Amino acid sequence: MNDQHGFSLGYGLHGQQQSFLFYLLERRQPDGSVAMTNRNLGFSKSHHFVLGYDWLLNVNLRLKLEAYYQRLFNIPITATDSTYSILNAGDNFYIPEVHYLENKGAGKNYGVELTLEQFFAKSYYYLLTASLYESKYRGSDNVERNTAFNGNFSFNALFGYEWKITEWLRLTSNIRGVWAGGKRYIPIDLSASEAAGQAAYLRSESYQNRYDDYLKIDLRAGVKIYQGKVTHEFAVDLQNVTNNNNVLMQSYDKSRNVVKYEYQSGFYPMALYRILF
Repeated sequence: MNDQHGFSLGYGLHGQQQSFLFYLLERRQPDGSVAMTNRNLGFSKSHHFVLGYDWLLNVNLRLKLEAYYQRLFNIPITATDSTYSILNAGDNFYIPEVHYLENKGAGKNYGVELTLEQFFAKSYYYLLTASLYESKYRGSDNVERNTAFNGNFSFNALFGYEWKITEWLRLTSNIRGVWAGGKRYIPIDLSASEAAGQAAYLRSESYQNRYDDYLKIDLRAGVKIYQGKVTHEFAVDLQNVTNNNNVLMQSYDKSRNVVKYEYQSGFYPMALYRILF
């Protein structure tokens, strides 16, 4: 519109190949032959729409607002009625082997994102982001559910400051924080798990509930040394300084017939050395 205000509108039609793991799955048939059950699986596809507004409040400060909608189709799901969709693959450290998938599933993602960015000037910078969103899918049972990744919201903040000691030496610091909706999960059915001797899940309640919200704050202090075209950076990173217990996943304890929770890293200090050139 002018030097301060800008609008954008975008559309894209995208196709995505699945992991080769799915295409290479084999199962022995009644006649003794071996069939690749997902050999004819096609690409997942999606329509993307995005509307954006960009406002340069001053030479160093920018506000950006985006709204988006994504419609996913040709999503691989099982041929028989189930809650499975390949859209949830990757929510754990393993991808289950699922045979006879068909490109008949669907999903959608939509939301709004707000970004306030202060570029580095007068020795400081900051970045604030807020995201509100929904992520849904339909399996072969034709019921719309949350995806495993539908945390609904995410807020991030970053602030940094530098002190100029000499022309070649700087002291640096920053603080980072994130507050986000917890990951969704499929509850473990304790009665069925005890009878089976291993974890059994309440598939009908897939991704209805979330773990507790994710919260993490990090601090960093460091030194930058400028030597011509090369910059050396030394820093100490204090990860998760509040030692918040963020849930990673659940598991079944067969010996006690209880659900256990695994957590992400607590307070974790680390050192950093980086060369920029």
